[in-house]
Amino acid sequence: MENNSLFEAIYKRCSVRKYKNEPLAHGLLKQIEELTHSMPQLDPTISMKVHLVQDGYKIQNISRGIVGSYGKISAPHYLVVTSEEKPWFMENIGFSLEYLILKLTTLNLGTCWIGGFIKKSLLKDIIEIPENHIPVIVISFGYPLNPEEFKSRNLSYNLSEEIEPDPDKYYDSTTKLVAATKRKEINEIVCGKLDETWLSIMDAVRHAPSAINSQPWRFYKEGNLFHLYGVKRLKIAQTLEHINKIDLGIALCHLVAAAQLKGKKLELKASENVERKGLNYFITVIEK
Repeated sequence: MENNSLFEAIYKRCSVRKYKNEPLAHGLLKQIEELTHSMPQLDPTISMKVHLVQDGYKIQNISRGIVGSYGKISAPHYLVVTSEEKPWFMENIGFSLEYLILKLTTLNLGTCWIGGFIKKSLLKDIIEIPENHIPVIVISFGYPLNPEEFKSRNLSYNLSEEIEPDPDKYYDSTTKLVAATKRKEINEIVCGKLDETWLSIMDAVRHAPSAINSQPWRFYKEGNLFHLYGVKRLKIAQTLEHINKIDLGIALCHLVAAAQLKGKKLELKASENVERKGLNYFITVIEK
């Protein structure tokens, strides 16, 4: 039942930038705080912490110091994520926090990923950051000012044919970003033939959020293997490439949630000798 609700949340979730100016009930905040302690992680050895900031004005007062924010978002509550810096720590945050965001969506709460590269000094009077942690990302949450934002989007993949795209079209990192409401087609993010079940799973991946809607994930299918990559950016866009690591974790969260609903058993592992031009290898998903 949980996987079904998370799958539905994928099509219901959207980035909410305007919230009702009312705090959540204490019981609900307590439930959310408990959820922050039970999220799955890609790598449980990575020390990560989700700090619940109940007084939203404290984050609003430092919003100018959050690089890459969508202007000033005034929400009643925020989550501040801190982590130690280790391989996969950004992807780990994306995977874990998107799971939490989907859970919040099932509670009819709006959320929005906000920026990155937060100065530790700005947060010293707001949260207690572990000594070996850095602040990574902020997430706003609360009741949407406009509940109509939560209209579920229709599935949009074509089940009439299998997909085998031209992989060469993926390598251009200078391609213009599409509008925020647009999503790439499945044949723009997956190389390899997909049956109806995997088309459904990849459509869930296609709806994953990403920084400035850059949609950096690319999958290459080889038998029962799906190699996941991120798009390499030009030197002037290295900051985006760094933040896109969170996006890869988000996409993987969508894939796992959708695959579990479809009865798929998956294994995640790092593979060797799978490098591709213009792409950064992340992880391999194995269908067992």
